[in-house]
Amino acid sequence: MGEMERIAASKARKEFRSVIRRASAEGKRVKITHYGKTLAGLVSAQDLAKLEDCEADRRAAKRPRRR
Repeated sequence: MGEMERIAASKARKEFRSVIRRASAEGKRVKITHYGKTLAGLVSAQDLAKLEDCEADRRAAKRPRRR
């Protein structure tokens, strides 16, 4: 699992290229905050794929089974 990092939205805006690199190349998960409140998260493409797989599995488990 990637390491979590917090960054203020204003700083993330100024350092966007670096924040993207840390998420994609280094596998860090980045919480983007505003006055301490998490607004969004940035993850690598690999982590996003895992999240999408989990959501698909959860949707499939909720579907009623046909007989």
